[in-house]
Amino acid sequence: NAGEPELWHTATASSINFADGGKQTFTATGNDAITLTMSDGSDLTLIVNPATFTVTMPSGIKWFGSAPIFTASKLHTFVISRNGADYYGYWTVQV
Repeated sequence: NAGEPELWHTATASSINFADGGKQTFTATGNDAITLTMSDGSDLTLIVNPATFTVTMPSGIKWFGSAPIFTASKLHTFVISRNGADYYGYWTVQV
């Protein structure tokens, strides 16, 4: 509904699909590589908890700053935008 805030979607797998919403969370349950399905012009906010596992982001993202380095059991927030065939991302980690 127009004017209502978008609710967070909890992804149960590392395949993140924008069709599930522009605000998503994912907690790793094993070593995992995140994949993204986003339409052109979409923006995604993704919070990832790697727990104690190795998690990687897609290699094609053009990061503002350095590529992400996951810290065990810390929340990592990503903002990712798709423009044509290009993906741009920013990330930060909970302190």
